[in-house]
Amino acid sequence: MFSKVLQESEATVHASYVLSELIAKHSKPFTDGDFIKECLMKAGEIVCPGNVKAFQSISLFRNTFAERVTDLAANLSDEIKAKSSTFESFSIACDESTDISGKAQLAVFLRSCDKNSNIFEELLELIPMPGTTTGEDIFTCVFGLLQKYNLPLAKLNSVATDGAPSMTGKNKGFVALLRKKLSEIHGSNIHHMHCIIHQEVLCTKVINMENVLSYIKKVINFIRSRGLNQRQFTAFLSELDSEYSGLFYYTEGVSPLPEVHCGPLLVFSTFHLQNSRLIHRAVQ
Repeated sequence: MFSKVLQESEATVHASYVLSELIAKHSKPFTDGDFIKECLMKAGEIVCPGNVKAFQSISLFRNTFAERVTDLAANLSDEIKAKSSTFESFSIACDESTDISGKAQLAVFLRSCDKNSNIFEELLELIPMPGTTTGEDIFTCVFGLLQKYNLPLAKLNSVATDGAPSMTGKNKGFVALLRKKLSEIHGSNIHHMHCIIHQEVLCTKVINMENVLSYIKKVINFIRSRGLNQRQFTAFLSELDSEYSGLFYYTEGVSPLPEVHCGPLLVFSTFHLQNSRLIHRAVQ
């Protein structure tokens, strides 16, 4: 009898941890526990009326969720520390941004490989940065984090960042300071990759695509200007089993990057509308 009670207790605690993990993964508020509990109770009454008490005993209070998520995070941290000694090489990705409360947060992701070529990927930590967010501040946080998880710099292979000056600065950027530290300790270097979205934004403002956009805008406005054309076009898309359901009006100035805004339309026109009579009539 006591064995059965113990098994039921372990099962309810396990279920509580599993549900807490799902809540955290999907970024749901902990207060959703009451709603989840109500759903479980209703399902239990229908599926297994004799075991409704088992569902009732699952703790889904918001404080319980908070404790469970903290336990899971601590367990994951211990798991990374235990596995770190088996890593043959690892890379990190860093991104500093401001959350909705106005606080700067530094996210550090880990990607590693062991001797059996098993790949391990995980969010290493989300570090709050209450003060400045210069390259030196970011370097101090990341260097301390690597030491915390017993990740030697000698095994660091590459770093991925955004294109912000605090990350990519030539002398005082995070990557420059990290390379300097590696050179002093091990005499080695690392590969650095950064996103080019800022450069792409500048390029779209300079490149003249009017010869393409004028054609696209003419087609869009022709289709959208008449209800019959729009209905025929929607039916045409349905016949093609297209992933697109229609087109939006193109309005100059609504999007800061009209070329990017019309990019999907250009692809759509190239592959789906090149033989359509609508295009020929619009161009005439």
